[in-house]
Formats: sequence, C-alpha cells, structure tokens
Amino acid sequence: MMDKSITSATGSLGAPTDIQSNSEIVTYNTDLGSKQLPLIDIVSAMASKLNAYHFRQERKDYEDIWFLIRMYSEQVFAIRARLDATHCRYFVASLAERESEEAIRSIKSILNVA
Repeated sequence: MMDKSITSATGSLGAPTDIQSNSEIVTYNTDLGSKQLPLIDIVSAMASKLNAYHFRQERKDYEDIWFLIRMYSEQVFAIRARLDATHCRYFVASLAERESEEAIRSIKSILNVA
C-alpha cells in the first residue's frame, strides 16, 4: 500500500508528483484515429509555475504564467483561492516592470490580489 503523504507531495518547484490525480485525459481525433493525452490540470499548472517563478524569477516561468492567465483567465479566476497568495502577490509585483496598468489591474482581479 502506498503512503498517501508521498502521492500528494509536490515535486521540484511545486510540480505534482502524482500526475494521475492532478491531470485529466483529453481525447482528440487524428487521421489515424482517436488519441488520448493526459494534461496537467490548471490548478497544478498555475501553482507550480507561480512557485517556480517565486523562487527562480526566470523569464520562462513569467511567460508561462502570463500565457495561462491570458488563455485561461476564467479557469484561473475560478481556482484563484487554491493558489498561494504570496506567490500571486509576488507575480503581480513583478508586472509593474513589464505590463501596462490595464493589464496589471486585470491580473490583480483574476488572481485576487489587492
């Protein structure tokens, strides 16, 4: 029997170690037939990217977060209470150097940062 504390732990920089319980299967059609692909869920993706950005401050993490917020703003808004508030505030604070006031207001609203 597997220890639940191990399966629910996070991996490097907040990535989930138990991908099965933190992903969903997406089915899509190709010329060769139907295919299935596991995709990490939005909570795990945002949480791990915010955590990584908080600790590494790397542009690639910033760009991934920005992409997720732009492309999935409604989904991120819906799960914002499940994200680390300190990591969200840190990300928003870094926006001042790169984004317009309008973009900052929008992201503050999506992430629930005052």
